[in-house]
Amino acid sequence: MRAGYFLMLVVLVTIAPSPPPSVYEPLAVHGFTIDGLSWQYLSVVCDKNELLRGSFEATSDGSLYPGDEQKYDDWVPIRIDFTILSAPEFALLQAGDSSTPLFEMHDVSQGSWSLRIPEAGEWFLVYFNPTIYFVQIDGHTSRTGFSLLVASLIVLLPLGAALALGGLLWSRRGRLIS
Repeated sequence: MRAGYFLMLVVLVTIAPSPPPSVYEPLAVHGFTIDGLSWQYLSVVCDKNELLRGSFEATSDGSLYPGDEQKYDDWVPIRIDFTILSAPEFALLQAGDSSTPLFEMHDVSQGSWSLRIPEAGEWFLVYFNPTIYFVQIDGHTSRTGFSLLVASLIVLLPLGAALALGGLLWSRRGRLIS
């Protein structure tokens, strides 16, 4: 009988709720430099209906090339364009053709964004530098989706219920035999 109660205690401790972790899974903290009149990208693999979000800030010290001693940033505002493209649209961009982004921001020096991914696959976060100056991009990207917590509960709840039922039946079996 004690074994049954011990088993139920173990099961209850196993499935007892714990503080939920952040629902956002960090994907990238990024910091990179984009040459003048150029672009740089990050790729992210997402499932359908995941929520992808992030933020960034573009800064420049006015350098035209590495080691540039003359700084021009006193009169030049730093603005970039940011887009999120599907893999087929990114292939069009790489080929030099026009592409249709899922999301875009134009002429910004910083931004925060959040969007639901419409289909599973690889997605590209593209930063365009339309100026002749080096631009430093600092930011982060995270996503939500089918979390480890949900997967654990799907496995642990039926297992816990089966063990609790087994413990209950075991304890009643002991009483019937006695």
